[in-house]
Amino acid sequence: MKKYLGSSMTAFSAAAMILLVIGAIAFGVVAISSERSFATFFLLLLCLSGSFLTLYLLWANRRQLFSWGLFFDHAVRIRTFFCRESILNYDKCKGCGIGVYRHALLNVASSPFGTNYAFIFLSLKPFPEEYRSSINLWKPSEQQIKVQFDRKLYEYLLSVLSQKQAACLESDYRKYIEGITE
Repeated sequence: MKKYLGSSMTAFSAAAMILLVIGAIAFGVVAISSERSFATFFLLLLCLSGSFLTLYLLWANRRQLFSWGLFFDHAVRIRTFFCRESILNYDKCKGCGIGVYRHALLNVASSPFGTNYAFIFLSLKPFPEEYRSSINLWKPSEQQIKVQFDRKLYEYLLSVLSQKQAACLESDYRKYIEGITE
């Protein structure tokens, strides 16, 4: 099973950032082509510096923005642009479960307005519980991944994970997806 390791929000962010880079460079080139003056040269420099800053942010967050996972019976093969492929074996995972966050106005979790997102996470290290309700701040790496909750993926993982890991995932599902607290 192939899945984008992120959410609809991270996919939108990646596309918007790429368009921002291209648009800023194009705008700067058009500005300097129309008139050569200090003002248009300064505008070109601002556009180029904004593009380089955005490119840096894309590079620094490439594991979060440009990763796909191939889920197999024993492991996840992680493919990220400009990174070597890595494999996350289920039997070596110490953290497995579901984390959530609310994408809201000013990113305030208590805001009544916004959209709730749930992620399935797998990690070779123990999962820090402070990220359970702010999973958006937990950064993916070679040793940990998160993927927006998907029912098919959830059921697939229940069938391939160890009994202990599947129980953790199922417990988190009841708590965070169904809203049932134990």
